[in-house]
Amino acid sequence: MKQTMINCQCRVAKSLHREKYDELRFKKNFTFEQLAEVSKQLGENISKATFFRHYTYHVKPALETYVRMNASEEWLKARAKEELDMYSEIMSNLSILREKVEEACKLPLSAPNIAALTNLAGEIRKTLQYIVENKEKLVGVRNELTEDILLSHLVQIIDELPPEQREKLKARVEALVSIT
Repeated sequence: MKQTMINCQCRVAKSLHREKYDELRFKKNFTFEQLAEVSKQLGENISKATFFRHYTYHVKPALETYVRMNASEEWLKARAKEELDMYSEIMSNLSILREKVEEACKLPLSAPNIAALTNLAGEIRKTLQYIVENKEKLVGVRNELTEDILLSHLVQIIDELPPEQREKLKARVEALVSIT
């Protein structure tokens, strides 16, 4: 039988069926609503909001601490590079979409051109929405990186900039360094 937490008010954490809920959540990707239905079938009647709070405020911080304590530096570097590559690809796609919008704005107004412009604007909105929805995931891993890893990724980003922007950034950094 699963050991329960003694000084805890969380119904999920104290549940005798917690292992089952964890298995359904992590192995079968059950939603909080689906978990609430399972809890009713098991006679516990735990709400989806309670499952949300449990997995957001109890489980997630514990997992992040575990990863932070046990993840190798190589794994963190690889994970950060994956995220950086994904972010770069998303930003590149966003830039291409914006260029297409500029091109479409120069075309004469017609129903097909307006439809194309509307579709491009919709794609930009979806891309920005994806960035906002996944921002926490990207930031969460980056917070765990050492200063050296962050600096190496910053250098990689700077190297990809056009020469003019690189020089402007270099001047700003030098100005900041001279202030401190």
